[in-house]
Amino acid sequence: MAERYSTAATPQKSSDQSEENTSIYRYRATMTYVHGDQTYVVDPNYIKSIVTDYDYDNNNFPLLYVTLSLSLKIVDQMVLNQGDSYIVFSIQRCVYNSEMPDLWTDYISDRFVYFITEDINKKDDQDYENSNEGREDIFRATTIGMISADLLNRNKKVVNGIMSGPMSSVVYYMLGDRKLLMEPLANNVKLKRLFVSPQNSLSKALKFLNNFAVFYPTPYRFFMDYDCTYMLSSSGNYTQKNDETFNTIIIQAINSYDERSKVQGMSIDEGSGIARIEVSGTDIQLSDMHMSDKSFGKMKMTQTDGKTSTKDVMNTGSVVVAKTKSVRVPNDNTGLVDNVKNGINSNGIYVLVNKNDLNSELVTVNKKYVVQASDVYGDESYNGTYLLGRKRELYIRYDEYFVMSTMLLLRKVEPAQK
Repeated sequence: MAERYSTAATPQKSSDQSEENTSIYRYRATMTYVHGDQTYVVDPNYIKSIVTDYDYDNNNFPLLYVTLSLSLKIVDQMVLNQGDSYIVFSIQRCVYNSEMPDLWTDYISDRFVYFITEDINKKDDQDYENSNEGREDIFRATTIGMISADLLNRNKKVVNGIMSGPMSSVVYYMLGDRKLLMEPLANNVKLKRLFVSPQNSLSKALKFLNNFAVFYPTPYRFFMDYDCTYMLSSSGNYTQKNDETFNTIIIQAINSYDERSKVQGMSIDEGSGIARIEVSGTDIQLSDMHMSDKSFGKMKMTQTDGKTSTKDVMNTGSVVVAKTKSVRVPNDNTGLVDNVKNGINSNGIYVLVNKNDLNSELVTVNKKYVVQASDVYGDESYNGTYLLGRKRELYIRYDEYFVMSTMLLLRKVEPAQK
């Protein structure tokens, strides 16, 4: 399992500031393919780029992609043995401009299952041009996707049986076999011999329980990171993790002619618990997607006893014809409709941020995110609390090491409604 370290990058305050005051990170990666008792160690120099994808809205664990050059023989073996082999992969980090630039610490280190879409070589002579059979010095550029084997297997845990007690205790029973950060349930109902039919994954079991009685007024978010599992609402509030020194990340859009827009990294004020990321107007994109969710304006609820009621979801305006969506509400769990409504209200405004030299491990889904974009976009309605919907880390080879750029996708949070 990966260890995470909390050494914050000190940002560059001005263009003439000495480099000694700025923590510059460099990364390196190692990769070994294992099949049975056979191993193949990939030359680190053949790893060209790495992408780690944390899609908190749509996935339950991170995905990792590596672009590299591999021997055609190894590519064939990997394609043929995808179900019976695995990859040991690690990313290490150092503070390149510190007094100890050779002190490397693990950032990600795990055993991964992989998926590869390469075709199997039809015949050796097709790629080897009638060279000696068995040669392994002919290489092909390929991309391999990876998922932590531990996280994948944990999510496949089968849940079933008779559940009794507070909902929070039941959820903890399901998820508490590793480090867990859970926002207190807003609707901590007491279950009385609830029969849970066999659910073949944790994500399906959580959905089953939420359909019985919603956890929060807003949609819940379940994500297993390398270091811990998160169980949170979509309210945008901060949920404290042990040993964290700050709780809020402010992302401020700065006009590109302002010297502050050239600041790299992130500044952290431990006294106030606030971290600040200053982004040039050229490195931030804002999209207003309110029209995309106007396919229906009302929801018709049908409860267990057959009673129906209608609730306004959003105002579609005078041009768009308001449609009604029918929803079955099991166990009279009307909070499901509030989840849908609050989910739609938080899918209107998106902000995409690209930033170099962030200490990305500090950018986690449990933080509170505040965007200040009015200086660039001239509209204060875009300012406010946002949810971190997705984080991508892009590692690009720079000489013998990698440098990292971070992409953040955030969506604006509207107050929860009933």
